[in-house]
Amino acid sequence: QNFSRGAAPVNRFPFRLKTLLITAVVVCMAECGQFFIASRQPDLMDVFFGVLGGIFGCALYYLISKINFLFSKNA
Repeated sequence: QNFSRGAAPVNRFPFRLKTLLITAVVVCMAECGQFFIASRQPDLMDVFFGVLGGIFGCALYYLISKINFLFSKNA
C-alpha cells in the first residue's frame, strides 16, 4: 500500500463534532448538578448557551491559530 506522506487534510470547519459533544456533556453534567442545590433549578437555555459558548470558543481558537500561523510564516 502506498500512503502519501504529505500534510494532513485541512479541516475546513473549525468546530468538530467531538468538541461539540464534549461541550454538551460537560454543560449537561453541570446542569444535572443543579438538582442537588436547593436554591437552583436546571434550565434548558443554560445548556443551549453553554454549547453556544463552546462553539464560539472553538471558533475563536481557530481564528487565533490561523492569525498566528500567518504571522509566523512571514517572520
